[in-house]
Amino acid sequence: MQLLFVVHGMGANPPGWSKAILAKLDEVASRYHAFNGGPPFSQRVTIVEISYDAVFSDLVETWQDDLGELRKLDKSEGLNMPDVLRTLSQTTLPPEAKSVFWTTLIDPVLYRGVSTIRDQVRALVQKQLIEAIEPIARTEPVKACIVCHSLGTIVMHDALAILGSTPLRKGEETSRAFMPPAFRFDSLFSLANVSRLGPYDLDPYNTCVRPVGAPNAGDGTVLPYCDCMYSFRHRWDPFTLWQTFDRTDWGGAYLQPAPLEHVHSANVHGFRHYLDHPVVHVPILNRALGVLAITKKEKEEKIASYPLIVPESCGAARQRLRERAEQLAAAVKNPRRLNEVIQAGIWFYMAVREAANACPELMKGFEGD
Repeated sequence: MQLLFVVHGMGANPPGWSKAILAKLDEVASRYHAFNGGPPFSQRVTIVEISYDAVFSDLVETWQDDLGELRKLDKSEGLNMPDVLRTLSQTTLPPEAKSVFWTTLIDPVLYRGVSTIRDQVRALVQKQLIEAIEPIARTEPVKACIVCHSLGTIVMHDALAILGSTPLRKGEETSRAFMPPAFRFDSLFSLANVSRLGPYDLDPYNTCVRPVGAPNAGDGTVLPYCDCMYSFRHRWDPFTLWQTFDRTDWGGAYLQPAPLEHVHSANVHGFRHYLDHPVVHVPILNRALGVLAITKKEKEEKIASYPLIVPESCGAARQRLRERAEQLAAAVKNPRRLNEVIQAGIWFYMAVREAANACPELMKGFEGD
């Protein structure tokens, strides 16, 4: 059976969050001959929504945007975020900036900064993967693809790194059924890959989360967990430039296209904005279906004709957004420090809102992304 897991990034993602992603996948699939007739893409493969947002939202809702609670956490966990706390304390700070932090950027703070929350998220994601795969695997082979975005690239890397290297305990017994070579994921697609911005207990360059053909990890006995891997970043997405994921020694099953440059949305970091580009969605559609539904020739034609700028009318807003993104990317000198990354993240999202306000057309079709 073909399974496609979709994994959200930071921000509010309640149950059902993936409906917009599935609609986007159906829309981009409809651009190709193989989907001109018959059911849409989302009905040709079993799609499983992975969600971990509740771990964050349950806690943040009890705080009610209380900066005092964040100060306590900063002290107890050693987050070392003086600039962020200072910024959030400013009475002149636009309400939108505070909202961005409490609704979006608080998630990576909690995941990277608080080990108990991190452990809950990892366990929850592993549980969802196992519950989707195990019942099917009892009777037929499972081909599982994963598409993750933003914070989801960190969370999924970590969950897979543990799942693929640690035997499962069932009562008094242990099972290696989810470890390679007994099981491997078909493909892992990391959109806005920020996995190197994650916690430093698991190094994404040195775990089982690597493609077949790459050297074994660890002491040489940790086997690759994926048949193939794709990593995507955008030229003006500063999150992907703070400790860029970049491998050149993992063989032909690791694919890292050149940075994307399309600007169809003010939020160039958005999940659907990444998915819109044929360089991204064509391999996802093909691997998820398990067939070459979109030929190499058709893919190349779509890439060649794909407009990098949409709409044409937002030139000034788009240029300002690019300039701000480049400035913010350069502003973070030490991306290992949450203080710098989160501070710059606040101003990136403010630049996105500024661009969207200056030219609302930059958000058409990507609202809520």
